[in-house]
Amino acid sequence: MVYACLADGCMEVFLVWGEARKHMRQCGCYEHGIPKLKQSLEKGHLLGTGFNHDPDDPFKGKLISVPPPTEDDLVSLLADYNRKCKDPLKFRKHASAQVRNAFGHFPFAAFGYGTLTEFLMKHGFDIPNFDKMAEKDKWMEDLEPGLVPCRLCRLGLPRDAFSKTQVQDWNRLGARTRPRCRNCLEAASSVRSGTGSPSVQDATCDLEWAHEGSGKAPYTWSQSSNNNNNSNNEQQKQQQQSWRQNWSQSCDEAKGSSWDDCEWDDPAWHQSKWVDYRTTNNNTRDDGVWSQTSIWQTSGWSKNDRG
Repeated sequence: MVYACLADGCMEVFLVWGEARKHMRQCGCYEHGIPKLKQSLEKGHLLGTGFNHDPDDPFKGKLISVPPPTEDDLVSLLADYNRKCKDPLKFRKHASAQVRNAFGHFPFAAFGYGTLTEFLMKHGFDIPNFDKMAEKDKWMEDLEPGLVPCRLCRLGLPRDAFSKTQVQDWNRLGARTRPRCRNCLEAASSVRSGTGSPSVQDATCDLEWAHEGSGKAPYTWSQSSNNNNNSNNEQQKQQQQSWRQNWSQSCDEAKGSSWDDCEWDDPAWHQSKWVDYRTTNNNTRDDGVWSQTSIWQTSGWSKNDRG
């Protein structure tokens, strides 16, 4: 917003209303109230000139007027920047900055040009769709119902390809979250543990993408995933029971002969023991996320049991 002095013949403009009010008091045209503020804004808009900061003003509150550009000047400036830029997306994002650097805060609407986008489209500039959320929404419309997009392999996969927590987050947050499928998580976990290479994702994520025909992706799952949910649940229960037994045994050994010798109330101690236990037994959770909550859940203890 640009504020102008309301005195007849005065062309002073300001970026800050306080500076404009101080100047208007000196000119004798200031009156307290919203109507004067609106008149000042209207005059600043109707002046039809670009505005730059006054180099002598250390607080950037004073503006100086510069000669307004013609339509040919604007087209020439933007065409030169478009040739130098060679990237339609970058050109669209920084076109307004180029105009502002050359001609100040130029009001396109005051000259009847409409918005900057309308001006660019009028003169044949390539305007790409750079709204990422709009592109994501369009991509979501192309997915079949019931499919969830993977963040790494970018395939639309059934919900059983993701952990339960990830699907819950997807239902709650929608298009703002993009989970990772189990295959991509296994690949990333093998890279972090040192057993795989950075390119292991290509070998592990064996979901076949059919480019022929209709272009739809048939869902083929690796042998590491259990299609039988019952057997998978039983295996998880046995594994959790084994974890609890080993964890209880390690806690009993750590306690020693005296309860006072145990650092049971120290969360850092539990974190270190849990890291050692993970490293020794090579245990990983399918979503690759370890938190303080998982320590208590796996050990069979509750945070409320700490006393």
